[in-house]
Amino acid sequence: MTSSPATSTTRSGREIEVAPTTFLNTGESPLLRLPAELRNRIYDLVLGGHSIHIEGDKRQDTCKIEQPYNQANWLAFAGEEANQRRECPPYNEPLWTSFAGGEGQANWNGLQEWGLQHCLHYYVCKAAISEDVAYQRSQDATLNEQLPGPGIAANFWRHGDPFHIDSCAERHNRCYPDEGFHKPAWMRPPGDRTSYARTNVSLNKTLNLSFLHTSRQVYQEARNLPFSLNTFGFRSVVAFKFFLFGLASFQTKAIKSLWIFMRLGSCSDSKSAWRWNNSLLTPSLRPYIQGVRILHISLSVVLAGTGDNGPFRQEILTPHLDDWALGLNCFRALPLEKVTVIVADDPSSKYGIDGFSDRVGNYAWGHDTHIWLQIRARDCFTAAEKRQWAQRLRKRIMNESRDFGMQ
Repeated sequence: MTSSPATSTTRSGREIEVAPTTFLNTGESPLLRLPAELRNRIYDLVLGGHSIHIEGDKRQDTCKIEQPYNQANWLAFAGEEANQRRECPPYNEPLWTSFAGGEGQANWNGLQEWGLQHCLHYYVCKAAISEDVAYQRSQDATLNEQLPGPGIAANFWRHGDPFHIDSCAERHNRCYPDEGFHKPAWMRPPGDRTSYARTNVSLNKTLNLSFLHTSRQVYQEARNLPFSLNTFGFRSVVAFKFFLFGLASFQTKAIKSLWIFMRLGSCSDSKSAWRWNNSLLTPSLRPYIQGVRILHISLSVVLAGTGDNGPFRQEILTPHLDDWALGLNCFRALPLEKVTVIVADDPSSKYGIDGFSDRVGNYAWGHDTHIWLQIRARDCFTAAEKRQWAQRLRKRIMNESRDFGMQ
């Protein structure tokens, strides 16, 4: 099929509009002489197909000086809503609380201070399987990957164990720098120094944004595609806001696919659901997520025994359980095409692999496996209950059921 200058081509719900002034380049470029259908395919291959993790890391000497946020955007987000206070069970804390500890202008001051010490770093996802495959595995009750033989502790974290769902935190562990990334160079082991920084990539290079500047016609046809053809993943709500507020309006509207990681528990962490809920439920954020059609949610349950716990198994039948992820309610207003939700135990939880092992000494059961199994059966959601809750959340986000916790 050939295309005429007066027509536009639609593929996969995306339309290329050809502006008359761009035809000045058509006779000079082999790419622009191709039919629009073929150009679409080339744009897909060049600009799409990536999953990018966006992190707010400590600023390095090589980081750019300019700040990746827009003051007007932030003030519109924080200042307008700061005095509107709501309650968010089960936390019993004001729904809108600044991560800096203040309200109104203090929100801006806190974010500004954070931006002086941090910047956004981008990491290409290196997970062995996609979010869709991980979701399918999490929902497969027949999956059994147990190793043969008695007394194999590793089987507690393999499918077939009655409490296990693969941890999303573990699955994406290779996507981020080692914890030593934030240490001064002199504190890092000499043999490992290159491993700390190797994954930080240029967003411009990863998404081939320079390709858009090859001609006016390419820019007009493809400027939205780096944002609509890729998945952007966030563990920190602060990085989430920094990224969105730094984009132009047409770029935020083009973002189609998000991955959001929330820790249920450890509320002081920027990855905590408490902090995510505070931001997601603020109405001023809504214009920045209007283009989202695909949503991948990873919920990581933290039971640390420190008074800062996530949900316990006894809450599975209570109406307030869904309030742990109440902020996801903001996505219900969108015409979502796909939602996946995975609920798993956090590795640092007392029921995660780190909490069980000698690497974390916070949990006093004397390394008696039988005691650990007893308290796990009391406190920890079973695999079936994790699947049940994940499905319930997914259906409510997709508006396949009416309620979503407290409205």
